[in-house]
Amino acid sequence: MVGCELMYQVNEALCAAKGRQEPFGGISIIFAGDFAQLPPVKQVRLYAHVLGKNGRWLASPHGQKVVFGRLLWLQIDKVVLLSQVMRQAGPAEQTFVALLSRLRMGKYADLSSLAWKDAPIIVSDNTVKDVLNLAAAKAFARNTGQDFHVYHAHDRYRQKLGSSMGPMVC
Repeated sequence: MVGCELMYQVNEALCAAKGRQEPFGGISIIFAGDFAQLPPVKQVRLYAHVLGKNGRWLASPHGQKVVFGRLLWLQIDKVVLLSQVMRQAGPAEQTFVALLSRLRMGKYADLSSLAWKDAPIIVSDNTVKDVLNLAAAKAFARNTGQDFHVYHAHDRYRQKLGSSMGPMVC
């Protein structure tokens, strides 16, 4: 959950504490984490493109801290990748380990599978929800032998025009 600005702040604090200008005050640091876990709160990710859509914000003190934090991260030259699951070991845990792996990478099971037919799916944003709902509606139509159609509508609410798309199984 370390972002570019926090990386910069850690560097500044260590440089001040050690009285040296080398990265992190010249001390060795071990970073441990999982990039598939939670992103940093209200900060730019360490592996993000820091220029964004326009580079104007780089002139601000905040933008400069983000860039310097990203540059500090890019100086790391030794990486160890852990690939073997140790906490949930053994053949009895293989299904659970596979589920955790899919969750970690944001992959879901085949929605047309009967095993997932009635399972609720909780997602973090509307885009993912819309994709899953569309896939589930198509799977339902396929499994029940019905035609699948998508209808678009333009709705007005309080004088504002909006658009919606709704799947329909006939």
